[in-house]
Amino acid sequence: MATPDFDIPYEHRKPFAKHYQQAIWPMCKKLEARRGPIVARQQARMAQIRPFTRLMWPMIYLSFGSSALGFFGVLPNQWIFIGFGLAFVSMLGMAGLAWWAGNELSNFMDEGIDKLYPRVLAYFGKDFVIKWGNEATGQHRAYEDFGIFPKHDKSSCFSHLKGSHHGVPFAFFNVGFYEKKNNDKYELAFKGVLLAFTLKKAFKGTTRVVRDGGFWLSLGQRGLDRVKLEDPRFEARFEVFSSDQVEARYLLNPGMMERLIELDNHFGNGLEACFKDNKLLIRVPSSRDFFSHHQDHEKPIDFKEPIGEIFADLGFIFGIADELALARHTGL
Repeated sequence: MATPDFDIPYEHRKPFAKHYQQAIWPMCKKLEARRGPIVARQQARMAQIRPFTRLMWPMIYLSFGSSALGFFGVLPNQWIFIGFGLAFVSMLGMAGLAWWAGNELSNFMDEGIDKLYPRVLAYFGKDFVIKWGNEATGQHRAYEDFGIFPKHDKSSCFSHLKGSHHGVPFAFFNVGFYEKKNNDKYELAFKGVLLAFTLKKAFKGTTRVVRDGGFWLSLGQRGLDRVKLEDPRFEARFEVFSSDQVEARYLLNPGMMERLIELDNHFGNGLEACFKDNKLLIRVPSSRDFFSHHQDHEKPIDFKEPIGEIFADLGFIFGIADELALARHTGL
């Protein structure tokens, strides 16, 4: 095939095009050879179930109608339960038929994600490992005591990427935090990203970067003092608290402040961060589902679309790692 054009930084275009041809395109071709027959089978199954679904919709409406008539006394009271029961069975049947028709295609699209994302990420290093779902769950909870998790009763991790850049290991978590409401149901309170960077040497103190929240926020930063910085853009957006004023100013140098502002803008505004022990933890809200490309099953598979997004996301992450690497070389 002709080398595709990628919306990525110029210096990566030639080496990544080579990587794409060697590691990604061969798998795309294998998946594409299977896509057509699988889509054809899915469409055939949909045609088979269409007559049944056309019958079930009137049955559902009639069932709810009979239940309502039972409630108002037009029909015997038992029709309240009979109607709801028939409607439930009908909807369950429709769901089962839809699963039967589309399950093979759904599994195939998930398989494509599982096989192609690791091949793209391998370009950045052999230590880049991506996990989803149950394989990713739980590891983000190790950072609970950093003090920037939102209020929550439970949490989950949708995807987890680990790797390194210029000798700085990092972990990326696409997470959701949930609060329990009075009806015992959980509501999503926060969805976004946790980024954890690890250094070889521990920080002397703890430094937190939080949203500008006034007096009550300041009151909540126990044991930490307010740090004034010289960047008016950073000061307008964030407040900084630390147990070591000198270290905080060293960590939040002009380069790091600029990187944090860029990261905040890219992912969706709402960033908070904490330097603690030998780690930097960053939390930023985002409604996106990371590393979860929704391929149009009607289009040929080339996996070109998510590549630019991957480079953009990692570019901002690498920027933070670069600042930490520089700080390490200058005495951190």
